[in-house]
Amino acid sequence: MSLLKRFFGKSRRVEQPKALTSSHIDGYWGEPREVDYRGLLRIALSDVSVRMCVDAYIAAAASPGYIVSSSDEDVKELVERYLAERGVETSQLIKRLISSLMLFDEAFVETTSDFPRLIAPWTMSIVRDEYGRAEKYVQTEPRRVELGLDEVIHVVSTPYLDFAYPVPRLQTLYRLILTKREAEVFYYQILMRKGIPAKAFIYRGLDAATFNEAVRAVQGSKPGDTLALMGDWEVLDLGSPVKDLDLNGLMESIEQRILALFGVPRIILGFTEAATLETSRNQLVVFQQRVKDLQELVASTLTEAFRRILGVGGFSIKFNEWTSAEQLTRLTSMKLEAGLISINEARAQLGLPEVDLEYARAPLPPALSKALAERISESLDELASRLAESGAPRR
Repeated sequence: MSLLKRFFGKSRRVEQPKALTSSHIDGYWGEPREVDYRGLLRIALSDVSVRMCVDAYIAAAASPGYIVSSSDEDVKELVERYLAERGVETSQLIKRLISSLMLFDEAFVETTSDFPRLIAPWTMSIVRDEYGRAEKYVQTEPRRVELGLDEVIHVVSTPYLDFAYPVPRLQTLYRLILTKREAEVFYYQILMRKGIPAKAFIYRGLDAATFNEAVRAVQGSKPGDTLALMGDWEVLDLGSPVKDLDLNGLMESIEQRILALFGVPRIILGFTEAATLETSRNQLVVFQQRVKDLQELVASTLTEAFRRILGVGGFSIKFNEWTSAEQLTRLTSMKLEAGLISINEARAQLGLPEVDLEYARAPLPPALSKALAERISESLDELASRLAESGAPRR
């Protein structure tokens, strides 16, 4: 081997990574996934808590809307016109993309047609080289189709460690959902069989005929029926098995774990018990951060997909930040009091019309804003006293 060849051969080896990754163990040849995604999906969608959590993320991430940002007005107009023509499809794509990320922690977006298409994760597999780098994607259902790296965008929301395929959130939820389902069925069976507390009828007399007649009457009655007993009878309540088992506490604990796994506070879903105002605010801040992270991931995916399809660059899609109504009002008031925004800007952020006042068009310093508020309050008190003295009716 010549010195020149050895030199270039060494340089070529230096360009390649030396360390191997674990990806070649899981997903080296693009084999089908071991997890039953469709089975997990059917189980998850049958649970009301899972559906509520996914719907909450879809509403929070997609409802504020998005904008197209670009320094080139022609490119911006082209993308906006394209999205306007595909408005319904774009909205559905965003919702389905969020659903896939929330349920499976990943999504595959194909960009070979005139509009991005979301591919079911359980039909896709990844072919990697000896160093764990993706070479191509293979769709195994309904037939085998090979796709290049420039034809598919693979998005992973929670890239734990170095797995070729992420562990779906549904797999973590599997046992919780099954436990909750079994508890609900057991609860239903107990209510149907032992819903009414069991009672003991004690007869202290010696007449066997009277006792047997009462036994037949009790056995032939239904829960809630009225019985008339004559004689020396004593009725004892044996307790309620539903109360003793505390199945409500068990199901509430499982519900809390499901909500914790998705990161959705109970206040978002409309449950307000045991939630103070400060606790709710802290939970909303955490939820807002998760929604923002999800919005950035979806926005970058859509930007890359539309760049490939339209063949233009220099633009990006950005989602408007989601905030709760209470947060928005409180933050807007704080900005207004600090003199960062004007009154009309504050009203615009709250969806209110502008007021035709000179001092409402520019931000006011805090001291001037406080003095103006005091002056307006004094003027209103003076006007009210004048109306009272003149006898004019108040409205």
